[in-house]
Amino acid sequence: MNKRIEKAVEAIMNIQDNYELTEVIQAIKLKQTYLQQSAKRNFVAGDKVEFDSRSGATMQGTIDRIKQKYILVVVKGNSGYPMRYNVPATMLRKVA
Repeated sequence: MNKRIEKAVEAIMNIQDNYELTEVIQAIKLKQTYLQQSAKRNFVAGDKVEFDSRSGATMQGTIDRIKQKYILVVVKGNSGYPMRYNVPATMLRKVA
């Protein structure tokens, strides 16, 4: 952990009031939404992307559609049929 994160965690641990804790939680949720929206703007339909699956394998596919919360990625399955995954934009990486 870097120093900035350590200071933030320490400040959160020193909170004694539920109201203050709720304010911190709201700020974190707003920042998460902002980062997700910013990441989403970097992609357009047709981009080649990759992401790590739950099992740890790297999946490569093409963006089919950009939704409100997720990006729909089409990946060719082992059986030859395309598989569709809803992936958060923050998990995607562009493939050159």
